[in-house]
Amino acid sequence: MNVAFVQTADLGRLETAVERLLKEAGRHQVRPPPRTPEPYDPMQYGHGEDVPRWGLAGFLASPSWCALRSAPYELLMEGEAPLLARLTEQLGTVGFQYNLYDSTGEFLFEADAQGGFEQSGLGGSHNWQRLWRGAEPPMERLEVCFRRVDPGPAARLARERWPDLWVSEITSSGPEEEALRAWLAAVGGETFTRQYPGGPLTWWRAHPAHVVLAMVAGQDASFLSGDVKAEAVRLVFGGEAAEYCDNGFLVETLIPHAPLPLSPAFVLYGDRDPPSRSRRR
Repeated sequence: MNVAFVQTADLGRLETAVERLLKEAGRHQVRPPPRTPEPYDPMQYGHGEDVPRWGLAGFLASPSWCALRSAPYELLMEGEAPLLARLTEQLGTVGFQYNLYDSTGEFLFEADAQGGFEQSGLGGSHNWQRLWRGAEPPMERLEVCFRRVDPGPAARLARERWPDLWVSEITSSGPEEEALRAWLAAVGGETFTRQYPGGPLTWWRAHPAHVVLAMVAGQDASFLSGDVKAEAVRLVFGGEAAEYCDNGFLVETLIPHAPLPLSPAFVLYGDRDPPSRSRRR
């Protein structure tokens, strides 16, 4: 999963700011017709300036938040002056992107109203050096946690508005089981057993708001898997639009230039300017 959220309820203002960023990056807007993506399409697998066409879609998510989807997936976090940090500075707000690679490799990029940014998590085994801009990630940043974004209000609202939401997973039998059970007891989670051909397995479940709150600096979420945290982020910050916050939306809509399946929303495509028209900063 690769999804970004910006703390604003003003979708029109977000669209205007994204249009400005495209222009500053030397991109001119186009309205491409639907297409069949290539087997190894640059809008899915490419990076930054190497990609001829960028795609960005925004829509209302949890109250006071908008989702911002990008193709290529890591577009908003790349470079020395990441687009997401420039965007939050223009809007005077905060935002973040959460990525999960192969169910285990997590990465969190956070940006603030001053254009500053922080990151945590190692990312995937194939891309951690690029994500960390060639530097060795500090040991204290290997665990994903929020530092510049306060997820508390969104988590509390999700708990109040959607009390029946759950995330669940098979209970670990390793050294983290004790910490998991203590956390479940503290947040009102529960365990249950399911029968399988090979025998019974014990599962746990809890409201996703509690998972997100465990991802704050100073808390310990090491006993929670990347899959659970990704699902919790999607549900808490995606709100009523959570179903459009997974990568299926990118593969089925943004990359093939298909019509957006929700409203209100915006979609912008930016092609690289010819050298004579470049307005790069």
